[in-house]
Amino acid sequence: MSDDRYAEWDAAYVLGSLPPHERLEYERHLETCDRCAAAVAELVGLPGLLSKLPADQAVEIADPDGRRDTGSESTLASVAHRVRHRRRRRRIWVAATAAAAVV
Repeated sequence: MSDDRYAEWDAAYVLGSLPPHERLEYERHLETCDRCAAAVAELVGLPGLLSKLPADQAVEIADPDGRRDTGSESTLASVAHRVRHRRRRRRIWVAATAAAAVV
């Protein structure tokens, strides 16, 4: 894990849950950190997707086994992590399917 104190701020920033002073601090950080800027770019569509998701499905994503997440991650970070993972898996699947079609 990186020792970058901003490494976990991407989802909170994209979803608008950072307090104003932290939002401004993070925006300044984004100007110089390509890794955090890429993480924000990857999540930028998340608010739109979540707004279309029924509440019961959002709860299922956050708690897929029906139990509350008791880990150290916030629910917001947990959902963002799952969305990233699913996007990566989908990209791999599309690339593999395209490669098979070419062959």
